[in-house]
Amino acid sequence: MKNVIKGIKMLRQCGLCLFILFFISFYTSTEEYYVSKSGNDSNPGTLSSPWLTIQKAADTLVAGDTVYIRSGTYNERVRPKNSGSSVNYITYTNYSNDTVTIDGNGITLPYDWGGLVDISYKNYIKINGLRVINAGPHDNNSGILVDFCN
Repeated sequence: MKNVIKGIKMLRQCGLCLFILFFISFYTSTEEYYVSKSGNDSNPGTLSSPWLTIQKAADTLVAGDTVYIRSGTYNERVRPKNSGSSVNYITYTNYSNDTVTIDGNGITLPYDWGGLVDISYKNYIKINGLRVINAGPHDNNSGILVDFCN
């Protein structure tokens, strides 16, 4: 009889563990998105139907998400909407070994303070494999601005 009771307790514990694992995985799910010069911001952001702009990704990504950016020159300013978390960073990275350039040519940044990639007031964001050029035109403009972040 003692073995039966131990077995029932063990099943309850296993059931609770499985529930907790399911709950954690449900709420920490991550998404992968894609941006390409041949994309469209109306697309779902998949590898076969990528977005056109990095800003579309910046408006969409939440904690744990990653955007893979395909080769090309992107003439845009990027300002992430959301922060990641200490265990779920938001990641912007080049796809495979693709060469990705964010080019500020023709984009006027604010006079007082601004970056072509502006991560002000955001936390837990990783940027990898992106080349940023022609930020300006003012002396205090930067390619990547990280300000008021933890």
